[in-house]
Amino acid sequence: MEDSVVINPFKQWKPEERNSILTNESMRLFMRHNNIKPEFKLTEEQTNFFRNNRTNTGSNYIDNPSELRETIIARIIAGDPSSGAPTKEQIDIAENIINLLKEKGISGMRKPKPKRTRPNKRKRRREGRAK
Repeated sequence: MEDSVVINPFKQWKPEERNSILTNESMRLFMRHNNIKPEFKLTEEQTNFFRNNRTNTGSNYIDNPSELRETIIARIIAGDPSSGAPTKEQIDIAENIINLLKEKGISGMRKPKPKRTRPNKRKRRREGRAK
């Protein structure tokens, strides 16, 4: 389930918490699918906050700079205050990702489904009558 967002069904989320989590994780997937690797300097507040926070894989964010930057940008987009006070550079990156999402749409994240080919029923009926 690496390319999907799963919300813990056993926790009672407030609607705004649930939406924030969905947005955050969806933005991380969008960045991953579009090979977006945000590059920016962390603030002291962000460094201190994330020093002891763990990633989904159980390692510290501070030891995974790429994942840390992804989560900060995703949290800014989701309106999650745990991103810390964003810098102008971080806000600009978040806005660029939002604009890219608007341009590409959700299909920028989904693998296209193979098209099914079905025989055209009308065409078969017409061909059957012509004989």
